[in-house]
Amino acid sequence: MGTIPRPHDARIVIIGAGCFGVSTAFHLLSRGHTDVTLLDRSSTLPAPDAASNDINRSQCLHLLL
Repeated sequence: MGTIPRPHDARIVIIGAGCFGVSTAFHLLSRGHTDVTLLDRSSTLPAPDAASNDINRSQCLHLLL
């Protein structure tokens, strides 16, 4: 495994590897940016306590339909 660049060494730092963070990193890289660092507090993705894993959202989905 290579070294992880420190945020102050990177030109672009994205905090949060959720849907928006990963999408932003992807689109920046696809547009030619090469110095993008994506940081997240969790070592597993998606984070177990992240909003995307919120059981309340899936249980309340029927209220929106």
